[in-house]
Amino acid sequence: MFQYDISEFRDYDSRKDLSASYYTFIVSIHQDTDKFPFEYVNPVLWKGKTGMFRIVGFGGYMSEGGWRVYATYRDSRRNHVIQHTWRWDYETDEPVDYRKNEFVG
Repeated sequence: MFQYDISEFRDYDSRKDLSASYYTFIVSIHQDTDKFPFEYVNPVLWKGKTGMFRIVGFGGYMSEGGWRVYATYRDSRRNHVIQHTWRWDYETDEPVDYRKNEFVG
C-alpha cells in the first residue's frame, strides 16, 4: 500500500493559508524557515530577467528506504523545478540523508 501526506498549491484557497501551512510543515521537520522560505528570487537570469521560485508542493511519502519528506519549488518563468527531500529517522525523530533534485523542463 502506498502511504503519503502531500500538500499542493491547488489544495488551498489563499496564498496566506498555503504559506502558514508550509511554514508549520518546515518547523515540524526541524528545518530553518530562512533556509527554506516560501518563495525566493531565482539568481539565474533568463532572457535578461530574474524569476521567482515558489513552493508548489510539500509533504511526505513512504518509499523503499522508509518515510521521505519533501518540499518542491518551481520557477514558472522557465519551468525550473527544485525538490528538497529527506529520509525520516524514527529513532532520532530527525530528517537525515538530504538530497536536492533539480531540473529545467
